[in-house]
Amino acid sequence: MATVATKAYGAALTYNSSLVGEVVSLSLTRNKAIIPIHSTDTTNNTIEKFAGSTDEGEMTVTCYYDGTSGGVYNDLNTDFLAGTSNAFSLAISDTTTFAASGIVSALSSAEFGGPDDPNMVTLTIAISGQITYTDLA
Repeated sequence: MATVATKAYGAALTYNSSLVGEVVSLSLTRNKAIIPIHSTDTTNNTIEKFAGSTDEGEMTVTCYYDGTSGGVYNDLNTDFLAGTSNAFSLAISDTTTFAASGIVSALSSAEFGGPDDPNMVTLTIAISGQITYTDLA
């Protein structure tokens, strides 16, 4: 029986220093709190707004699961159950990455395809703290 490998050229997700797999889809939304300031000393009675804290949000990623990184699904599942924050990084190209810490807030079971289908996993990471972006291109 022949083995058919599927490879998505481009982004790769690493969690706790182990490769999860190549990214098939990625969704990340960041938010900035906006603080309205009401002042009675303005003549036109308008509200001013100031920027508050940044919430780096959540990142949902679907990957071609790389089962050769020994124990990575076990690490994800253990941290998911315990609510433990851990380091992750996303390498988008040879020069562009972003890294942060986060808590796995949703985790699919590893979906093992048939002989012609890739193995997939989907996870959501609630990002804690600031994302560090590196873009050398």
